[in-house]
Amino acid sequence: MKEENTAQQTSTNASETHASKAWECFTPQSWFSQFGHKVQHKPLNRSDVDVLRRLAGTNEVLKKKEIRQMYYPLAGLILSNYRAQINSRTKKTPYIIGISGSVAVGKSTGARVITELLRREALNVELITTDNFLKPNSRLEDEGLLRRKGFPESYDETVIEKFKSDLESDKHLFTIPTYDHIAYTILPDVMQKIQRPDILVLEGVNVLQRDDFPLDFSLYFDADTQDIKTWYIKRFLSFRNNAFAKPGAYFNRFATLSDDEAVDVASDLWDKINLVNFNNHIAPSAKKADCILHKAANHSINSVHLTTAMHQ
Repeated sequence: MKEENTAQQTSTNASETHASKAWECFTPQSWFSQFGHKVQHKPLNRSDVDVLRRLAGTNEVLKKKEIRQMYYPLAGLILSNYRAQINSRTKKTPYIIGISGSVAVGKSTGARVITELLRREALNVELITTDNFLKPNSRLEDEGLLRRKGFPESYDETVIEKFKSDLESDKHLFTIPTYDHIAYTILPDVMQKIQRPDILVLEGVNVLQRDDFPLDFSLYFDADTQDIKTWYIKRFLSFRNNAFAKPGAYFNRFATLSDDEAVDVASDLWDKINLVNFNNHIAPSAKKADCILHKAANHSINSVHLTTAMHQ
């Protein structure tokens, strides 16, 4: 299969490229000053923070200060928006939060933390990743798309259309396929049962690319491209020592690679596949976000860009 060549890697600051929206920029200090004391939801105690810190992904560290200073006010802002919107709706449909960003940028960690913070408000909150909407590997192979997993054409439109229809319906319970990260494919005949939520957190690289996901609030995790590549390679090395070595792992062939070999393989995968997807599809979708969280090289959030429409 022919692979696309990537353009040179450039750092991204998503909010700077989207002048079509009016943005307010916050440092961690000004973000907390603006939103940390105004939101009315359950305060965090030390035990709460310790539980949330355990949600960090591979090679990530969630600091207590970041949870209190960045994520806690963000959850409060989302709750305020949720309450304002839900009270004005004539039809009870879930409030949908879309979360996107590059592979390895930390969007899954962010989605887990936000989900748990919202659940503390006695709301039914479901987290669904769009990996569950991918075509099975057998279909991707037949269509010559196995090395384009995560690109728009790798998703099963029939599954997505059913999912959207179920959300719009009055169904109390619906099902979606199950993606297994060890097997690296959709599991045959294994369906997840989803109880109709008050709030749905929808996370994945393609969430903001589509105009047909009815998002009420959207987040984009941003970082310099070279930092994301570094995180991707470090994560690959960790997977080589753990997930890749598990029975049935799709990438078991990488489990015995030396450090140098693993770095070479990860760099090649990033440059030829993930960076192409990032440049062509993921990064351009940031313009649709309501809030952009930019991360520093140490994975901490160092700035927030919020559309003025969400800060009124």
